[in-house]
Amino acid sequence: MRRVTALIEVEEDAPPIVSAIARDLAACLDEPSFAAQTEHVRGVVGVRSADTPEAATIRIGEDAVSIVHGVADDADVVATTRLAGGGDTEPRIEGSCEYPKLAEWVARLVDPPTPPWPEAAERFWSVLCGMPGAPRALRVVDVDSGEERRFGADGDSACEIHGAPEGLATVFMGRASVMEAAYDGTVLVRCSFPDLSVLSGAGFRIRHGGAGADG
Repeated sequence: MRRVTALIEVEEDAPPIVSAIARDLAACLDEPSFAAQTEHVRGVVGVRSADTPEAATIRIGEDAVSIVHGVADDADVVATTRLAGGGDTEPRIEGSCEYPKLAEWVARLVDPPTPPWPEAAERFWSVLCGMPGAPRALRVVDVDSGEERRFGADGDSACEIHGAPEGLATVFMGRASVMEAAYDGTVLVRCSFPDLSVLSGAGFRIRHGGAGADG
């Protein structure tokens, strides 16, 4: 095990679902009410992806919350959810009648707080601009309000991402890759294919960790 924060531990060489849950947990623990709730629950929680075979086990102990891949046989509750967000994200939770407090805890975990899209976009750019092959500028447009943000060098042609606030935040948090979001129409992207690949890589770093993604 290795420590991600003072409270969160993950297995060595953690697979994507483990690192993603660890980051969501860290974001949730920034909320005082969730942090207080975590102090008063103990048990074993399984999380399954509704879209892929990925799964993880979370053990809430006295001193730390540990996360490993796969669902353990001794899981008290198991939540099945769309970890990428979007659409109907209400989790299906087994064991909620026997362990209602754990069920409430995991329901909050799989629906982590979403920052305003400009804040998420700023963090996304801070990771993107340090990556090899990154575009020199990024323009983001909220199609609902018309609000825009531009990052990077003035005067240079910019990659563009247009979308509704929720879709933009989902992409910039790394909960859906830019490629996937563009394919399903969540966002409209205007850039070259090499730039699109780098944009997707930035989202992966934010979601799963890597150089420049901390903070």
